[in-house]
Amino acid sequence: MPLPAWLNAETWAAYVPTRKASARKPESLKAALAKLEKFRAEGHDANEIVATSLANGWQGLFRPDQK
Repeated sequence: MPLPAWLNAETWAAYVPTRKASARKPESLKAALAKLEKFRAEGHDANEIVATSLANGWQGLFRPDQK
């Protein structure tokens, strides 16, 4: 699956294996990328979101806290 230019391929490649097998299907990964695009459109750094999920052992992608 081609990645958008704004997404760090190395970080994404490290994140994908942390997801459940059912969440690694192309449809699920496409949905995760769409979610990142939405967060990016809101002004968030998509790469930071992926890195945060990876660092915390989260399988999902979450909007950063607004502190």
